[in-house]
Amino acid sequence: MQTEIALPFADGTYLFRLPIKRIIEIEEKAGPIDLVKHRLMHGGWSIHDVVETLRQGLIGGAKGEVNGKAIDVTSLRANSLIENYVDGHALAEHHLTAKAVIAALYVGYAPAQEAKKKSPGEAAEPSKIDWGLVLHNCRTLGLSLSDAEAITMPEYAALIHHHELANEDGEEAPPSADDVSSMFLRMERAGIGKIH
Repeated sequence: MQTEIALPFADGTYLFRLPIKRIIEIEEKAGPIDLVKHRLMHGGWSIHDVVETLRQGLIGGAKGEVNGKAIDVTSLRANSLIENYVDGHALAEHHLTAKAVIAALYVGYAPAQEAKKKSPGEAAEPSKIDWGLVLHNCRTLGLSLSDAEAITMPEYAALIHHHELANEDGEEAPPSADDVSSMFLRMERAGIGKIH
């Protein structure tokens, strides 16, 4: 299980990693890492919790991919990414990214390819949440931050299932707002959970 995670961010996909040196940097601005984790996961987070988790995660990850090209991430580039893509922009998406980075640090992350390498007779280990995929799917489904944070795993799975059924021809266009509302209503009527 690894504690680094590649996520879509800013102008590409970046590797986020928080080794001890980066954690110490976060703690200098935001307080003990366990409190940062608690605030990011349960609410009450500060701008330092989000920004420093992202900045230090970028520096610790040290690499990314933009338009198909591998790039190195230095502290200078990390600062530039924060300044250009976080500062002055809505914090909701960045909060979810910081939350995924902290979750990878605390519980680990197994990419889908790694999870499939099990031998046929080996017992299946419960899989970890692929936060990058969750963020992508929430964007594709047009979910708001409050919907994405409030939805349960069965509700999320049902949404993905219905989206895949509606797009069996391989079309990748996201559903309309009406489609998403309709999916939520169908789920509610089926007793999966109250969405509205």
